[in-house]
Amino acid sequence: RIEAFGADSNYLALLLENKTLMSLDLRSGAHRSRLDLSGSLGYAAPGGEFPVIDGTATLTGSSGVIHQVDLRRMELRRSMKTWVEPVRQPLIVEKALLYFGRGGLLRVYHLPSGIRLYDLKMGEEVGSDVSLRKDPVNRSYYLAIFGESGTLRVFRFPELWLKLLEVREEGGGYLIEGYICSTAETGPTASISIYTLDSGAKPLGEKPVGSVGPGQCGARFSTFLPSRGAVGLISGGFRFPPNLVVGMSADEWISMRPGAVTTTRPEVVPSLSYEAPGELRVGDSLVVKLRGINGWNATNITLLLTGDGVEETSERLKAGYGERFEMELRSVAKRESEGVRLILLGDGAVLLEETLSVTIKRGMLVDSLQLPSQVKLNESFIVNLTVVNRYEDGQQFRVALSLGEVTEEKITRPLAAGESQALEFSFRSKSSGTLQVVARVLSQDGAELEERRASILVIQPETQTSVQPPVTQTATQSAPAFQIQIPMEYLVASVLVLMVLAVVALMVRPRRPRKVEVIIPKEVPPPEAPREVPEEVPLEEIPFEFEEEGPPIPMEEIEKEEIERPEVPLEEIERPSAPRIELPAGEVLRLEEDLKNLREKLEGLKGKLEELESLIGFEVSPYRMVDAEASLVNAELRLREGKLEEAERLVRSTRESLNVLAEEVKEAERVFRDNWGAVENRIEIMLRVWGKAPATMLTMVPPSFRIAALERYMRMHKERRLELRGDELISTS
Repeated sequence: RIEAFGADSNYLALLLENKTLMSLDLRSGAHRSRLDLSGSLGYAAPGGEFPVIDGTATLTGSSGVIHQVDLRRMELRRSMKTWVEPVRQPLIVEKALLYFGRGGLLRVYHLPSGIRLYDLKMGEEVGSDVSLRKDPVNRSYYLAIFGESGTLRVFRFPELWLKLLEVREEGGGYLIEGYICSTAETGPTASISIYTLDSGAKPLGEKPVGSVGPGQCGARFSTFLPSRGAVGLISGGFRFPPNLVVGMSADEWISMRPGAVTTTRPEVVPSLSYEAPGELRVGDSLVVKLRGINGWNATNITLLLTGDGVEETSERLKAGYGERFEMELRSVAKRESEGVRLILLGDGAVLLEETLSVTIKRGMLVDSLQLPSQVKLNESFIVNLTVVNRYEDGQQFRVALSLGEVTEEKITRPLAAGESQALEFSFRSKSSGTLQVVARVLSQDGAELEERRASILVIQPETQTSVQPPVTQTATQSAPAFQIQIPMEYLVASVLVLMVLAVVALMVRPRRPRKVEVIIPKEVPPPEAPREVPEEVPLEEIPFEFEEEGPPIPMEEIEKEEIERPEVPLEEIERPSAPRIELPAGEVLRLEEDLKNLREKLEGLKGKLEELESLIGFEVSPYRMVDAEASLVNAELRLREGKLEEAERLVRSTRESLNVLAEEVKEAERVFRDNWGAVENRIEIMLRVWGKAPATMLTMVPPSFRIAALERYMRMHKERRLELRGDELISTS
């Protein structure tokens, strides 16, 4: 929806309801660029037309700051703080900027320099569009405004202004210092004089002060008034009416009092119609569309949506008397209830009250239950369950998940209406067949609120029909510890490989070389056969006999002969090794890189959170940081165990948690650091006008940070008597 717009000969600028400023090329109609001003304009912006001059848009919002945006580059050029909430977009005439604030404030700025020239209180809010024209003969501008009471007010502003710097009483009179500003767009650089009048408008004297060009400020001066009176300007022979009154109010100076013409306002029959849904679930958004005619005789009209089961919300009616309007009131269904009240308030009094037939019921709490369709016996698997609070705002749930006789229970954090939380459960399949996973959501007192069931098929692992070696008692005792690390199918394959390797090792194992002594008598000459035995002759085929009979022969008479086989180097002996689980190298490297990046992102978010906590004084989403760290550690463990699918799932879960955490940190930085001035200004306005600041009215702050914003404001303003009662900050002074 478009809230405000502005255009010149080249650009069309549109301000959308989400506070995004869009720039369009008028000649081609093409979209040029956009700029997010949600952190600059505040929670609302006045509707209507804002000025666009030479590609620069000038607009304002509830933050009370005037922003000038360069539509060519789509960037902020300058901002001027007014400290007053506006009631309509500003006007620009030549080099003067007119700002309309609450309480009937009309303020004039020198556009090139941003200097505030004049403040005027009209006594009532602006009730219609403003009519503006220039009077070149009198070198002034005429401004016509209808107030909310129907009074027509006409003001005249000069193009030459006297800007006061200081007035102090001296010697029974007044010493005055100031300078001159011109809001004319064209014209010559003329010499300027000042003249003084007494309280009876009699001339006291004239004094030249210098010259000022169109759109410039300069010609500083000082003069002395012997008593109460006024100061005016003379330029090029033209005498401007005095615009500086000294020692009295503007009302006392009759020539400065604006003329007023009272008109009779026609009678208007007020009307209001609405459109609302008939039935909602807790956590759903409630949108009530309103349309009608403003015929109520009240200055400040507010539409309020309230009820036992909804978040109270209100919106000020911006349509003037007799004007048609269309608007929306948005709220959230927070608990089970019947009926919602629509109240129209005018100047604090109830002008109209309607009961809308809206029924709020409780909804399903388990949003999703995810588990694998089948697993193998004795294999671990993960069950993911998401709980959505469609029961009651602020409710905390106990979630129990059962597989056979094994039950695991977790507790959610307190959830706002419609808020969700993802939970993770880990089980091991201990029996085969089709098993039921039963999820039960319980209240804090143990009452069962909802039950959800899902089936999972547990299958036997594939085995090979080979003879298994006997298993000793020691192996049986150590097997469970080993199975924790390696799945069953890997164990079976490992045993088979070990058996094959053991048989091969026995067959090819090198034997220790034998030394054989051959006893040869003296009279028998040694054999002429070669002493070396060919390697291809098996050692077992050489017959050797030992002489056991006959007299003993002295040792020195015996000639020994050694037959040796070549030694086999140790490194050439092929030894059996433990089975290795081969993992896809590419997948492992990718997961390791993902884990490294997630760890770096987690550390970066920790630094930002510490900075935010030192700034605002409380922790931001501590549970989400703990969940992310735990998921990251589990992912690293699963990767080391070779469980790539579980590691991949945990990596995805961790990435999602960190992305959500990063968004929450970004929102917290926007609220408590970048846009805190607008938030503080909004709370200040509510305390000043209503004496309290409801959290529901801080619409520019996400719901999860509204109470924290009120607490921070209370801590920063300890000099004030403030008290936080529920979701409202109360001024007790």
